[in-house]
Amino acid sequence: MKKTVIILMILALLGILVMPAWAAEVTQDGLCVSLTAQQEGEDIAATLTLTNQSETVIHSIALEPLVP
Repeated sequence: MKKTVIILMILALLGILVMPAWAAEVTQDGLCVSLTAQQEGEDIAATLTLTNQSETVIHSIALEPLVP
């Protein structure tokens, strides 16, 4: 039984390590920012989504990249 559990854990960890996609999400003051990235060969494609989850209309949003 222990060997089966250990083998299943190793397979699960290997599955997580080879997944070519990453995601992060942050919500503050009704604004939700999510970033997903997926590796395509040697390139990485990133998608940034900004969603207004409040009832207030928001204008003039500025985003600044922090990646050097």
